[in-house]
Amino acid sequence: MKLKKFREYRNTMTNLSIDGQLKDQGQKAQKIYLDGRRDAQSEAFSSSRHMERAQKNLEKLLRQIEQEYLKAKRRSKDIVGVDIDKTSVGRNFKRTIKEVNDFVLDAQEKTSFIKKLSNRI
Repeated sequence: MKLKKFREYRNTMTNLSIDGQLKDQGQKAQKIYLDGRRDAQSEAFSSSRHMERAQKNLEKLLRQIEQEYLKAKRRSKDIVGVDIDKTSVGRNFKRTIKEVNDFVLDAQEKTSFIKKLSNRI
């Protein structure tokens, strides 16, 4: 009889011990998850800042190219009397402006996507 009670007592203690360990494991898993989530959000915000910086630099470059195009257009009209838009230089300016503008738009889309993603993390 005592042996049977001892075995029941031992099984009860083992179950209580395992239950406590499981609780600790659950808390440990939650901490790992929350740390990973925090780090992922931080990286996503950092990525969006990098894309915003790239977008601003692209916009600045676009403004510079457009200013040079307008200067060249005025000069060619005033000095030579040629419409720059009908020359290969004018076509190259327009092609470059379009390409840089496409990069600006793509950077805007990427920035928006990264911000939405970071808000979902």
